[in-house]
Amino acid sequence: MSFETTLVIGMVLSVFSLVAILNAWIENSPPRTAAIMVMISGGILVIALLKAEDGLQWHDIPDSFIAVAARILG
Repeated sequence: MSFETTLVIGMVLSVFSLVAILNAWIENSPPRTAAIMVMISGGILVIALLKAEDGLQWHDIPDSFIAVAARILG
């Protein structure tokens, strides 16, 4: 799996974890699932950072989303 794929998976999971945190905050419940999702997405983002040969730059994020979408679509 390339670093673009791991970066996209980590970013999507981090967005889902933010939604879970907001949901737990609105419902006044402990954010257990959100905390687990934050740890998993953080770990995946660290793996993507370690896989990148020359490090990650800000422009790598949209480029990675485009590369993964192009790989999926064909």
